[in-house]
Amino acid sequence: MSEVLLIDEPNSHSYNDRMANAQDMLGQLLNLPEDKRTELALALLDSVDALDPLEELTSDQFREEIRRRAEAALCTPENGTDWAALRSDISQASRD
Repeated sequence: MSEVLLIDEPNSHSYNDRMANAQDMLGQLLNLPEDKRTELALALLDSVDALDPLEELTSDQFREEIRRRAEAALCTPENGTDWAALRSDISQASRD
């Protein structure tokens, strides 16, 4: 049985409620101990089907790659993209 996901308009009441709930949940999850956050992150990543090209890595290789990328991002935050700019790019791309 496949589940049908209904997508609300971005400014609808239902959408805004779900986003507020997601933000609340994220805040609670971020307060978990590091080992529990890591376990949760790995479970979420495992739930994603299309992680190409990372999907061909073993679990240990994948975890190491994620750690490497996280460390690189934390060591050189100036190389990252500002969230507002990234959100704008994503929004624009979804309209194209």
